[in-house]
Amino acid sequence: MMVSEIMRKCNAVSKDTSIKEAERLLKLYGVKILPVTNNSKLIGVVTRGDIARALPSDATSLSKWEIGYWLDEIKIEEFMKEPMTVSPDMELFEVIEITKGKGFYNFPVVENSILIGMIYEEDIFKALADEAKRPAIRIEVNVKGQRSSFLKRLGIGGLS
Repeated sequence: MMVSEIMRKCNAVSKDTSIKEAERLLKLYGVKILPVTNNSKLIGVVTRGDIARALPSDATSLSKWEIGYWLDEIKIEEFMKEPMTVSPDMELFEVIEITKGKGFYNFPVVENSILIGMIYEEDIFKALADEAKRPAIRIEVNVKGQRSSFLKRLGIGGLS
């Protein structure tokens, strides 16, 4: 199965998007990662974890209005990181190999530096589950005379 078969369209944000807006979009889309683009070219990603680390602690002495202002002013450009990407012509099992030991499970799908979609961990698991449900194909070839001579060598006699 190819990445292009399971990737989905995605909504990207610009590097000038506020932390507050990025957090809202993550919740709205129900995803853990947002691609960051400049003229459709992927320049980074921002995750729920990145945003959580950027938020002020509960012990802050800032008022809720100050926090609100701060969240509107801080842009994700300050927190975005370089993405681990995949291409649409990769096999799903190649993507799974990338995830081993790295903790990456959500990937921007890029072709010539242009973001064309996303593949999320739930897409990977769903594709694997769908593959597991497919019936296996078994091909048996019986060359005349070969099977019976093989069975005779096994001491099974003239069974065929």
